[in-house]
Amino acid sequence: MQATASSLMNCKEILRQYAVGARDFCLANLSGIDLSGKNLKGADFSQTDLQRANFRQANLSCATLENANLGGADLREADLRRADFSGADLIGADLRQSNLSLCYLIGTDLTKANLKLSTLIGADLISVDLSHANLDCTDLRGAVFSGATLSETSLREAQLYETDFSEVRLFAVNLQRAVYNELTKFPDGFDPVAAGAYLIAPFANLADKNLSGTNLLGVNLSGANLSGADLSRANLTWSNLKGANLSGANLKDTNFSGVNLEGANLKEVKNLSYANLSDVNVTGVIYE
Repeated sequence: MQATASSLMNCKEILRQYAVGARDFCLANLSGIDLSGKNLKGADFSQTDLQRANFRQANLSCATLENANLGGADLREADLRRADFSGADLIGADLRQSNLSLCYLIGTDLTKANLKLSTLIGADLISVDLSHANLDCTDLRGAVFSGATLSETSLREAQLYETDFSEVRLFAVNLQRAVYNELTKFPDGFDPVAAGAYLIAPFANLADKNLSGTNLLGVNLSGANLSGADLSRANLTWSNLKGANLSGANLKDTNFSGVNLEGANLKEVKNLSYANLSDVNVTGVIYE
């Protein structure tokens, strides 16, 4: 993004004021400003015009951006932990690989926003609008979406453990290869499996499923049926696979570090020699 002369001047002034302790930048017109890579932790940009602003790799943790206009802004790889975006306009914003953990996004408009590979652990997304947004490969563990709108939203390969989608309006949502557990809440009548998601739980049936590259750190899949599943490059560190059936599964570059494989069935598994088996409990494992 090419900054204008006025935005360059504003950038210098903001950084000068911030350096001497100022944090209040409310109601300013900072459209198109380039603050990429800058430390603005705890700054207040409430009701500020930040359309098309560049905050790539910036530190906005604990910042306040209530009712700010961030339409089309670049927030890629930004640190947004505990920031407050309540009521903000983030239409079409680019938030790829940003960290939005414990963020407040209440009533935020994220229509057509790109959040691919971002982290939203414990984020508050009550009444947010994520229509046509991209949340592929996002970490949404413990996030709350109550009252949100997800229309034609993509959540492919997202982590949905303990995520709360209760009372959410879900229409044509793509959950292909997303993973959830028994504590994940979906709206009444919604079938996550039909939408393409995988239940990660004891005795789950994941036979022949494609879990390649999936983060399954610390999950409980004891007694699960993973026969014929593609677990190549999956991360199963410290997971419980006691008594699981992995016969015929593809284990190329799978990380089993610290996994409990007691009594598991590993008959005819593929590429076991390429898997990481450090500190694995293999008591009673069936190989033949």
